[in-house]
Amino acid sequence: MRLTHLRNLVATVDAGSIRGAARALHVAQPDLTRSIQELEEELGLKLLERSPRGVVPTRVGKVFLARARNVQNEIRGMREEATQLTGGIATVSFGAGPSSAALLPRAVAAFRLQYPKAEIRIVSGFALRLLHRADTPLTPAAAAMLTAIKAEARTLAF
Repeated sequence: MRLTHLRNLVATVDAGSIRGAARALHVAQPDLTRSIQELEEELGLKLLERSPRGVVPTRVGKVFLARARNVQNEIRGMREEATQLTGGIATVSFGAGPSSAALLPRAVAAFRLQYPKAEIRIVSGFALRLLHRADTPLTPAAAAMLTAIKAEARTLAF
């Protein structure tokens, strides 16, 4: 199993079709189809239901897809942490709901003191949407952001 197999599976499910995933990944559709077939053959499992309207993961495909996303997130975290540890620019992504909006300006300012070159991505939404996306391990920069937000929350506590 190769990482490209996992990337191709995730992209196909996200796009809802092999054609859409091939476009998004800038690969030939037959190559993408072959990659997914190789993965299914290696596992001895059918991961996708194919129809003229697109693809959807099978029951076992949903479980495998969640694991594939975890692997991708771990690799992304490893790259990010290596970049941070070698003095590169940190990227921190986090979710903020309506109740945390008041904490952000001062928390981000405190974080910027420690990581002045960091790129910060804020995803807004309600708790369930944010929890669905919160499957990435904390890197040192992300932990620093979380600490800054917690410190700011304590100053506003009643």
